[in-house]
Amino acid sequence: MEAVEWKGRKRGQIRVSLPESALDSLRQLAEVQGVSCEELARIYVGRGLREDLRSAFEQQVLSVTEEVLRERSSADEAAAVVAEVRRRFVPK
Repeated sequence: MEAVEWKGRKRGQIRVSLPESALDSLRQLAEVQGVSCEELARIYVGRGLREDLRSAFEQQVLSVTEEVLRERSSADEAAAVVAEVRRRFVPK
């Protein structure tokens, strides 16, 4: 399991209610991984944030690319190029 470096960062707190079954699973996995339940939750939040930020950035790049292509060629050509890039870019 990857370690998340939180030292030296300013911290805030949120309170999150989870179903007991999810908490039980989190506790079990944390024990297996040898980390606290809180640390495992931070790992999952960090992982999810990185994935969503990466996805948002990819969408932004594709949108700007499509905009530039439309400025330099026809809308149909731009849409076709972006569709092809999306098709090739999406992991399988």
